[in-house]
Amino acid sequence: MKKVLFFLFCLLMAAGSSAQLFITRTGFASFYSKTSLEDILGKNQQLYAAINTEKKELAFMVLMKGFEF
Repeated sequence: MKKVLFFLFCLLMAAGSSAQLFITRTGFASFYSKTSLEDILGKNQQLYAAINTEKKELAFMVLMKGFEF
Protein backbone atom coordinates (compact mmCIF):
# COMPACT_ATOMS: atom_id res chain seq x y z
CA MET A 1 0.00 0.00 0.00
CA LYS A 2 2.86 2.36 0.80
CA LYS A 3 4.36 1.78 -2.66
CA VAL A 4 1.05 2.66 -4.31
CA LEU A 5 0.70 5.86 -2.30
CA PHE A 6 4.30 6.84 -3.04
CA PHE A 7 3.75 6.14 -6.74
CA LEU A 8 0.60 8.29 -6.81
CA PHE A 9 2.40 11.06 -4.92
CA CYS A 10 5.19 11.04 -7.51
CA LEU A 11 2.58 11.17 -10.24
CA LEU A 12 0.93 14.24 -8.73
CA MET A 13 4.26 15.99 -8.32
CA ALA A 14 5.17 15.31 -11.95
CA ALA A 15 1.78 16.36 -13.32
CA GLY A 16 2.78 20.01 -13.41
CA SER A 17 6.02 19.34 -15.27
CA SER A 18 6.61 17.83 -18.68
CA ALA A 19 4.84 14.64 -19.74
CA GLN A 20 6.29 11.45 -18.35
CA LEU A 21 5.64 7.74 -18.48
CA PHE A 22 5.83 5.77 -15.23
CA ILE A 23 6.11 1.99 -15.41
CA THR A 24 6.24 -0.62 -12.65
CA ARG A 25 6.58 -4.38 -12.78
CA THR A 26 6.52 -4.99 -9.04
CA GLY A 27 2.88 -4.27 -8.27
CA PHE A 28 0.57 -6.12 -5.90
CA ALA A 29 -3.15 -6.82 -6.27
CA SER A 30 -5.50 -8.46 -3.80
CA PHE A 31 -9.19 -8.88 -3.15
CA TYR A 32 -11.40 -10.15 -0.36
CA SER A 33 -14.93 -11.47 -0.63
CA LYS A 34 -17.05 -12.38 2.38
CA THR A 35 -19.92 -14.74 1.67
CA SER A 36 -22.19 -16.91 3.78
CA LEU A 37 -20.45 -20.11 2.63
CA GLU A 38 -16.80 -19.06 2.84
CA ASP A 39 -14.47 -16.08 2.74
CA ILE A 40 -12.27 -15.73 -0.34
CA LEU A 41 -8.89 -13.97 -0.32
CA GLY A 42 -6.83 -13.68 -3.49
CA LYS A 43 -3.30 -12.21 -3.78
CA ASN A 44 -1.19 -11.58 -6.86
CA GLN A 45 2.42 -10.34 -6.97
CA GLN A 46 2.51 -10.14 -10.80
CA LEU A 47 0.99 -6.77 -11.59
CA TYR A 48 2.34 -4.56 -14.37
CA ALA A 49 1.21 -0.93 -14.59
CA ALA A 50 1.91 2.20 -16.64
CA ILE A 51 0.78 5.79 -16.20
CA ASN A 52 1.07 8.40 -18.95
CA THR A 53 0.84 11.88 -17.41
CA GLU A 54 0.51 13.69 -20.74
CA LYS A 55 -2.59 11.81 -21.85
CA LYS A 56 -3.75 11.11 -18.26
CA GLU A 57 -4.02 7.38 -18.97
CA LEU A 58 -3.61 4.40 -16.65
CA ALA A 59 -3.08 0.85 -17.87
CA PHE A 60 -2.44 -2.28 -15.85
CA MET A 61 -2.29 -6.03 -16.38
CA VAL A 62 -2.76 -8.80 -13.84
CA LEU A 63 -2.26 -12.43 -14.78
CA MET A 64 -5.23 -14.53 -13.66
CA LYS A 65 -3.00 -17.57 -13.13
CA GLY A 66 -0.88 -15.53 -10.73
CA PHE A 67 -3.57 -15.30 -8.04
CA GLU A 68 -3.06 -17.35 -4.89
CA PHE A 69 -6.19 -18.23 -2.91
